[in-house]
Amino acid sequence: VAPTISNVDSSQSNGTYKSGSDITINIVCSETIALGTTKPVLRLSNNHDVSNPSSSGSTISFVYTILDTHNITDLGINSLRTNGSANSITDQAENAMASSSGAFTGIPLSTSNNSLQSNKNIVIDGVRPTISSITANPSTGNLKADQTVTFTVTCTKSSPTLDGLEAVSYTHLR
Repeated sequence: VAPTISNVDSSQSNGTYKSGSDITINIVCSETIALGTTKPVLRLSNNHDVSNPSSSGSTISFVYTILDTHNITDLGINSLRTNGSANSITDQAENAMASSSGAFTGIPLSTSNNSLQSNKNIVIDGVRPTISSITANPSTGNLKADQTVTFTVTCTKSSPTLDGLEAVSYTHLR
């Protein structure tokens, strides 16, 4: 009997992950499996592909590294593709996992039972904030010694690295 997929999960906790973070996605099969020399490719719900999986026992693990511009409110799986070889996932008796049109069948998608989205709430926020404006008050005129100038920096979205920043000292010497 060929192996089937029974569950998709992640070792990461529910939460929001930023650019540079790694998300491990585990595909649990019905029995011990082996990966062939041509490895399967995981297509995520943000249309990014993850390749080079590893396997241990009945689990196939993919590591997704979040890049700048990656963004999705609830990470899920679109497909698990064969990458050109239907024999890229087999059991110990060399029975190949069922596939059709270049994709393995039976992977829990979207919010169906045992899918990544039903098991976890992983938010991907790889879009970095940018500065949209900087204003100064007073904005013109000559400054006197010990006069304060207040700068307001506005970003495209909240940035924890700027939150709580109260003052920056700058001294200009002539």
